[in-house]
Amino acid sequence: MKHQHLRSIGILLLLWLALSISPATGTAADTATPTDDQIAYLPLVQNACAPVDLLQDGGVEAGLPNAAWQTSSNVFSDILDDTADPAPRTGSWKAWLGGDNLVQESLWQSVSVPAGIAGIKVGYWWRVDTFETTHPFDTLDVQLRDSAGTPLQTLEALTDGDASSTWQQSTFTLTGYAGQTIQLAFVAQTDATSPTSFFLDDVGVYKTCPAGLTADVTGDCQANIIDIQEIAAHWGESRGTTCYAEPYDQDGSGSIGSADVQQTASQWHQTAP
Repeated sequence: MKHQHLRSIGILLLLWLALSISPATGTAADTATPTDDQIAYLPLVQNACAPVDLLQDGGVEAGLPNAAWQTSSNVFSDILDDTADPAPRTGSWKAWLGGDNLVQESLWQSVSVPAGIAGIKVGYWWRVDTFETTHPFDTLDVQLRDSAGTPLQTLEALTDGDASSTWQQSTFTLTGYAGQTIQLAFVAQTDATSPTSFFLDDVGVYKTCPAGLTADVTGDCQANIIDIQEIAAHWGESRGTTCYAEPYDQDGSGSIGSADVQQTASQWHQTAP
C-alpha cells in the first residue's frame, strides 16, 4: 500500500508539473511543451512494470508450463524451448516450430484489443534454419484469427527460402480490430525431407496510431501527457529486461529515459486523422 501511495503522489506531481507551467501569454496550461525541469521529475512516476503489451509473455520467458501461449504439435513437441543453439534473441527462451520432417505445429495467443483505439502494431523476431537446398517446401504462416480460430488475415508467409543466420524483425500496423478478441497464430508445416526450423522471440502487440504519430504510445492518435506518463512508467528499462517495450524507446537507443520523453515532447499536442 505504501508503494502504491508513493506512486500516486508521483503521478500527481508529474501532472501538476506538466499542466501548471503555462506560456507567458496566459493560454491554457496543457498546451505548454514539457521543460527539462519537468522531465527531471519523470522517474518519480515509475511503475512496477505497468502493462504495455496487449499480448502476454512475448519473450516466452515464463517457459514451461506457460499460461499465456497455447500450442499444438503432431509430433508432441513442447515448442517453447530453452536450448542454446541457436541462442534466443533475448532472455533464455524462444519458440521453435518445425525441426523435423512431416511436422504440423502451431503457437498462438488470444489478444483482447481495446475499443476506441486507432490501430495495433504487431511485431516479432524470427530466424529460419533449413536443410532444404531448393525452395520453398516448408512454411510458417503468421495469421490473425478470430476468437474461434478462423483465419482472418495472413500477415506473413515465411519459408525455407528465408533462411538466415541472424534474427530478423517483422512489423505490421493494422486497423479494424478495435474492441475484438483475436488470436495471433504461428502455423508451421514441413514436408517429408530436409527439415526446416522456424524460431520466434520477442513477440508484441501494441496500441498504435496508423497515421504515423510516433509519440502516440496509447493508440488514440494524440501526443499528450498520457503518453509521457506511460513512458515514465518504464523509465530505466533497457532492451532485454522484463518491462522494456519498443514503443516507449522512442529514439531506438535500447533504453528508456529522458531522450525518449524529449522526442515525445517534440510532438506535443499534435494529432493525426
